[in-house]
Amino acid sequence: MASVDCTSDAFPFVFYDDAGAPVDGVVNDQGICTFPTSSCGEGLPGCCAPKPYTTGTYYMFIAFAVIFIPKFFIRVYFKEIRERDPTLIEDVKFGKKPGWMNSGLLKYVAWMWDFGIWVGVTVLIIMPIFMKPSIQKNLTVSSRTALQSAEAFLVPYKEIFQFVEDIISIRINYALSRGDKVAANSLTHLGIAGALMTGLIASGFASVLGAIPPVLQALTNPGMKSDLALYPGCAIIEEAADSHDLIFNYWMIEVWKFPGTQVTMVLSGFMYGALEYNLAGWIMAIGWSMLPLIWFLNLSKAIEPLILLALGEFTVPYCMLLLSLLYLVSPLGKSIREFTGVELSISQLRTSFGDLFCRGHKNGDSPSESTLQASLLSESEGVQEGQVPQNDDSERESSAGGLIREGLCIMFLDVAVQMAKTLAIYMALKTDAATAYQLTALDSELPSYGIAYTTGMAFMFKILGPIFLTIEEYGYFFKMARVYLICAFLLIPLIIGSTSPFLDGLALRSGQVSTVTSMYSIFFHCFIYLCSSRLASMFFPIFTRMHVNMLTAMNVPLSSQMFMGQMQPEVHSLFSIPIAFSALALLLNVST
Repeated sequence: MASVDCTSDAFPFVFYDDAGAPVDGVVNDQGICTFPTSSCGEGLPGCCAPKPYTTGTYYMFIAFAVIFIPKFFIRVYFKEIRERDPTLIEDVKFGKKPGWMNSGLLKYVAWMWDFGIWVGVTVLIIMPIFMKPSIQKNLTVSSRTALQSAEAFLVPYKEIFQFVEDIISIRINYALSRGDKVAANSLTHLGIAGALMTGLIASGFASVLGAIPPVLQALTNPGMKSDLALYPGCAIIEEAADSHDLIFNYWMIEVWKFPGTQVTMVLSGFMYGALEYNLAGWIMAIGWSMLPLIWFLNLSKAIEPLILLALGEFTVPYCMLLLSLLYLVSPLGKSIREFTGVELSISQLRTSFGDLFCRGHKNGDSPSESTLQASLLSESEGVQEGQVPQNDDSERESSAGGLIREGLCIMFLDVAVQMAKTLAIYMALKTDAATAYQLTALDSELPSYGIAYTTGMAFMFKILGPIFLTIEEYGYFFKMARVYLICAFLLIPLIIGSTSPFLDGLALRSGQVSTVTSMYSIFFHCFIYLCSSRLASMFFPIFTRMHVNMLTAMNVPLSSQMFMGQMQPEVHSLFSIPIAFSALALLLNVST
């Protein structure tokens, strides 16, 4: 008995007394450590907590400093370009204010408009940092595992159809730099038509899959039969087996957000291409703020948390879509309509649908479509501005066909880099429900330690990349790509240093065991005592993999953005970066 260490230092958690001071335990007659002087009891959930994991706070400030490093290089790049040829970027202004901001009382808050893009990026970064741990805490084990497996399918599935935004952004930026408003108008309508069509196809097909119970089970809980055999009598496993209706409702809500997401991405690409970064930033900030508002304001109400999450995620794209359309068609959007020549209309949208189906090879193309094709082909055929390219149908591609071809290239990359995580999750689900739940613990902490910050960097690269491509400064494009990649790798030692001393505390927090008493007893009773003693350390090993997975996580979004231009052969050499790290992460996940 004397060899049992019951001091606070021996545990990954700490107990507190009534005054909030940490207390040590004592060994009882059975040789088990107990904490009789702690303030634990019914209605006293704050008696214990994981060991400190507050280094995430320090990491946050350091990471913010790292992600702003590229800003200094970008200023130098623009300065060098401006000194060489001032006309190249004379229209690139990040702080353009619409005219209505300078009228009446609005002029006193007009300065806030200039922070739109930074507010949007900040919301995009901090939102998952707060949301993911809350989701992990409030969803049951079966719901959280089902959520992860559903996302493992839906995320790469969505990427198959989600390839329009970057192409639209680059092409509109290029068209506007040439003063071709007709091309910009046609491109925007073509993108909306394509996004709406692919979104409806994606939602319809996914709905059919979800309506077939065996298929839905295979996609959201592929290891259910083996888990029932492996853990007979385990309430958590039986709960997961009886959750078809819950998962079905979640699935249907999630898949029908695709059309709104697709069209919103096209409109965002249009705003980026038109250099309306602050407008896009404010719309993004308001839209993404709806998710935490819906989630946190309704958690205490009688609604299943998984359905609440789905409703929040469903609201985000349609809120952004509504705000974008209202702005672009209302008097507020007069300045952007005049600058871009884009006038959203139903008739033009119908024409664009026809172009998609006919691939633009029909006879009697409209003048606007011919102008659009000429402007888009002039760069690749070496035609100078003001010249009309040769009307050789055997050598040219239609604008619709070009969008589809380029979109398929980007789609292949997006799906490829996502498949490592998807395969790892499905292999874990087929192996053991406990292993799959380990991955949810990792997923809940990833935004705080890497993903959110690299998302911010990837977003800024997506904004700035098309500018360099449009003005044909490919050298600066690749310089900026290298800077962002280096900054992403700088986060790796920060992640290792801020997580390694606190793995146990992070694991316990992510597993709900120290915050929900009932979940503590149910989970450990089923998976340790009733099910198998080999799962006693199920939470802890997964965080040793965080450092390897972070390599994949940080390179995927950045590397993906580098392919959006597809302007130089050197880009293809970067293709191995996300694929190699994805394969490495998958290999290590499987081997461990």
